[in-house]
Amino acid sequence: MPIEVVLTNRYAYVTEATDADYEAISKFWSFYPPGYRFSPKYLYGKWDGRITMLKEGKVPAGLFRATRKDAVKDLGVTFKVRIDLPKVNGYHAPEASLDEKYRYQEEAVLNMLDNVPRGGGIILSATGTGKTAVAGKFFKCLKEHCLFVVDELGLLYQSQKEIEQWAGEPVGLVGNSKYEPQRLTVATIQTLHKHRDDLEFRRWFRKVKIVIVDELHEQLSRRNFKILETIKPIACYGLTATLQLRRKEIRTKAYSFAGPVIYEFPLQKGIEQGVLTNGRMLQLIFEYEPIPEEDYQQSYEVQVWDNETKLAAAQKVIRYLIKQGHYVIALVHRPVHVKALHAMLLDVPHRLAYGAIDPHSRVRSRRKFDKGDLQLIIANKVFKKGINVRRVDVMIDMAELKSKNDACQKFGRGVRLHPSKTELLYLDFGTDGENRYSKAAKSRARAIKAMGIKVRKVRVDDPASALAAVKAELEMMERKQCPKATVQLSMFKKAGKRSSRAS
Repeated sequence: MPIEVVLTNRYAYVTEATDADYEAISKFWSFYPPGYRFSPKYLYGKWDGRITMLKEGKVPAGLFRATRKDAVKDLGVTFKVRIDLPKVNGYHAPEASLDEKYRYQEEAVLNMLDNVPRGGGIILSATGTGKTAVAGKFFKCLKEHCLFVVDELGLLYQSQKEIEQWAGEPVGLVGNSKYEPQRLTVATIQTLHKHRDDLEFRRWFRKVKIVIVDELHEQLSRRNFKILETIKPIACYGLTATLQLRRKEIRTKAYSFAGPVIYEFPLQKGIEQGVLTNGRMLQLIFEYEPIPEEDYQQSYEVQVWDNETKLAAAQKVIRYLIKQGHYVIALVHRPVHVKALHAMLLDVPHRLAYGAIDPHSRVRSRRKFDKGDLQLIIANKVFKKGINVRRVDVMIDMAELKSKNDACQKFGRGVRLHPSKTELLYLDFGTDGENRYSKAAKSRARAIKAMGIKVRKVRVDDPASALAAVKAELEMMERKQCPKATVQLSMFKKAGKRSSRAS
């Protein structure tokens, strides 16, 4: 007996199913959240640990659309679906890009337009390929009120400016103590949550028919993400570069909010098509510093942000890179690490970017950097996502985090096109041995390699050997970029040797 379903843009309603089939799909559309075993309800036997998405006979439409075939295959069930989608106000096709290599953005917009009545979808596109431009072009094709949700204040004004450029109309702001909504509005999720009970806010909120969430993979894990689930729009979309769809809890939440992946444009394709620059990863593996205690905070201090060898190596490498004319961003995890590097490079012109630095100041630093008036920025996680920095040709990641997404996001920050660069050198600081830091280093390297990027690992003992490894990598990059000049130089040297022997 088939399971009868009525599919709307927001929910799939199960109207007819046997008890056995209902129980089977209920388990299928559920997941165990991280750390559920430590929940008091689970420990006292009041909860089995599952979060079930099928409630009161309905499941999010996006989840049904994305996993329907898998349910049929895994459970052996069949679905009889009746579609009841809303009518959408007329929209027009996007304008074609003048540059042929950016035509993929129009393909993404067309897929988004096709999926408006279905409830939306996920755009899985590499960092630097213009996801905000896609959003602006998409909004321009619509008549409805639209909302673009960013993860933090640092992205609020940048996104507003970019969407205004592509949509060709004023874009409102809801964030940073401002409440200025327009037909198109950019907002932070924090401000939306803060004003959720305001009457004026709720009036505007009800007008919103299209929602796009930037950096979906980051915002899904936030507690205040639930505010977006209270909107009743026609369609919801998620933009992301590194969504970990292999993890059931992540893909279930992502599909439930936005729907299936409707367009993909991976990093390697961006490089091949010429919209991103090439890059390589050099991982410097330092010796493990054994400590008697296993406290993570203390070990992170000893191994990472207060490690004298790594700090001295970073200082030596940065000074050399700046002297050679490179544009460098050093990325760390904690503000104390930012300050530690800052103290060692006081005589080198640079700017800092972390939570305590005003967002407008961070934007000014970025602009100064891209103009070529500044060669070094030391930043923490505020610079790993959504920040448009084009001139950087060497990125140094000293955070030593285990997240694959984190590594891919950071690498993606550096491969945007700029006339002054041909390739990105991504330096990753890692740790040797059998410990959590060495495992994290291997995880980061695998993630970058999986994107089709060349990865080389070098074990280093001291700052001098770290600098030597960097110099060797830069020389290889130069030979790759100028093969003819290298061959001519080699021939010239050989000719010189022959002439000296003859004389």
